[in-house]
Order: sequence, then C-alpha cells, then structure tokens
Amino acid sequence: MSDALERRIQVLVAEDTATGRAVIREHLGGEGFDLTFAEDGAQAVALTRQHSYDVILMDLRMPVMDGMEAIRTIRADEGGGPRTPIVVVSANDSAADMRASQEAGADAHICKPVRRMDILGVVLEFAGRSQAAQQRNSA
Repeated sequence: MSDALERRIQVLVAEDTATGRAVIREHLGGEGFDLTFAEDGAQAVALTRQHSYDVILMDLRMPVMDGMEAIRTIRADEGGGPRTPIVVVSANDSAADMRASQEAGADAHICKPVRRMDILGVVLEFAGRSQAAQQRNSA
C-alpha cells in the first residue's frame, strides 16, 4: 500500500453535501490522496475535462447535473478510449440503482454511510488500474 500512496493518487469527489465531503475527507484526506471536490455533476464533468484522475467518486443525487448524467457524459468524453474508474458513493442502494449506475458506466457502487476501509480499499483497487496512474508510473 505504501508504494501506491507515495505517488499521490488523484481522486475527484463529486458530492453535493458538506457532510458527505467531510466524511470522504476524513476517510481519505490523511492517506496520501490528492482530493479534488465538485459540488455537482456539471462541476465534476468540467474538472475531468481539465485534469486526469485516478478514480472518481460520484454521488448520484446532486443539483445541476445528477451523478448518472455526469457518468454518461464522462464516458462519452472518453470516446471509447482509456476509462477513468468511477465509483458511485450513494445512499441509493437498491438493486435498480446499482444496475442503473453500472449501465451508465460506473465501475462499482458503495453504499452510504461509507466505512473507511471500504472506501480506502476500492480507491486503491481502482487507482492501480487507471490510465492516469499507469502513465505516471511509466514516466
């Protein structure tokens, strides 16, 4: 785990509530991650157009642009090229919500309330697979 953390994993967190952002910051902030926060899906999409991330954590229910639309837009922007892993972090944990997020292009779904080891584990797992991480490691 220390090798992964030494290279500063870039995480975009799309979460509209201050409490949700604080929880993610508490769980990941002291672990060597560079966290960038977006307060809605439109901000998340704009940030992905400006910067490469190792992992995106995406809430589903947000103002301006919801998480599902943001995921679909990010996937469309990728144009079938390298995919940034997107993990849905949502209180919406029904089978239908999980299936819909997967169909939109999400790679995993974590239910709120988020447990530290769950979020840490999934971010580390997917960060190792991301194109951005592979490019940094080969540089």
